[in-house]
Amino acid sequence: LHLCTTLEKIQKSKLRPDKSKILGDFIESWRKFHSALHKENPQTTDSFYSAMRLIVPPFERERMAYGIKESMLAKLYIDVLGLPKNGPEANKLLNYRAPTTSQGEAGDFASMAYFVLKKRCASQGNLSIKEVNDFLDSVAINNASKQKDLVKKSLLHLITQSSALEQKWLIRMILKDMKLGVSKETVLQVFHPDAAELYN
Repeated sequence: LHLCTTLEKIQKSKLRPDKSKILGDFIESWRKFHSALHKENPQTTDSFYSAMRLIVPPFERERMAYGIKESMLAKLYIDVLGLPKNGPEANKLLNYRAPTTSQGEAGDFASMAYFVLKKRCASQGNLSIKEVNDFLDSVAINNASKQKDLVKKSLLHLITQSSALEQKWLIRMILKDMKLGVSKETVLQVFHPDAAELYN
């Protein structure tokens, strides 16, 4: 997901204008790609919406709740990765709020998961934005119908198809806490000056 490297850059930038510029550049490059891709079909229904619902998950109105919190994700990962239940990595996931020596990881489940996953996942993922949205849809549907096994199956598929970095951001999307350091309103503003007004 090219989107994940963009999100990573936004998070690592210290200044808000820099964050907005990185996002703006990403949106602009997407628009150019989109217009070239659909040159023969200007009426296409394909839009930036599929990416936007990943960048600002709290704005999501169509998808049902995932019903997944950090503790459930930790248990799923421990199970799916076959981690020893009382091993150091399982403890890191379960006790992600505990202070650590490395800055910025304590209290941030996604970063802790990245630390555990980076040795176990492909360095390059191959999921598209559409596939991620499909995955999140299936998690929401299976959660609503209380089918935990299917949620686990979706997660297993995700682990095998994506890099640790991608999963870090996917976890943030699932938890609906992106930690980008920019407000949801700013994201809409960067997309289009009237976007926030139209959304509301």
